[in-house]
Amino acid sequence: MTARRPAVRNQFFQWHGGTDEDHAVLASWAAATPEDMGPLLARYRGGVHARLWAKGALLALDLGLALGLLRALVGPREDLARDVVAIFLGVAVLIAGVLLALLLAARRRRHDVHRGGIVLRATADAPAAVVPWSSVDPGRVFIAPTTATARRWLAAHVQRAVRPPAAVVNGSVRGPGGSDDPDGTNAVLRHRPVTGDGPFGWWQIGVADPVSVLVAMESAMVAEGYPAAGMASRALFRETTLRGMGRDAATELDRALADPVIGVPSDGD
Repeated sequence: MTARRPAVRNQFFQWHGGTDEDHAVLASWAAATPEDMGPLLARYRGGVHARLWAKGALLALDLGLALGLLRALVGPREDLARDVVAIFLGVAVLIAGVLLALLLAARRRRHDVHRGGIVLRATADAPAAVVPWSSVDPGRVFIAPTTATARRWLAAHVQRAVRPPAAVVNGSVRGPGGSDDPDGTNAVLRHRPVTGDGPFGWWQIGVADPVSVLVAMESAMVAEGYPAAGMASRALFRETTLRGMGRDAATELDRALADPVIGVPSDGD
């Protein structure tokens, strides 16, 4: 006996050639507010990559050794041990302070799962980017090992070293922080599509456990009657190892206005 799939009451957006209903839906996305998304179900905050702590410890050790050796070579022999210990402690405190600052900055990013959509903010006081469930395609969701939005080589590599794995979600970019303001405060959460502007784009949800965010999103969608059962497991199946987050068309499936919803195949597909 197979398990019964949840009843479908809502459908993800499909373009029907520019009907009044099509334009009404796009307008509703642009005007959506967090209050329109209904009750808050789960809240997640940004994080830093787990490997950052190990890299920080190695950096502190390397700097301490280098400065300690320099002190031994050029300084007096008196109080050498005390000075080397002080150097190591000073370097450790400095590196720990930098890592703590990075963590606190990352924790300002908020990802709030509501009953009707997800609300994203790059900082606590940033304008909300609202992504209604009707705009999301569960078949395009994937997990990336790190996130990067910078175009410059050095900045991009720093971001990739600091940011954690991300659930990458394709949905509406209409409204504050979205396509109307692509370089605004919430641009830190955006990943630009290859195919250009449109109502759909990529949102990077960088937290310690991206699967937990996707499970919460899937549960909210299914509860609202959207055919999203299996979205989180499908995203795991499509997890990419590319650090550049996707100039890989097989993983990053950009969605143009008229593109159909891929969705999650049913058990019989």
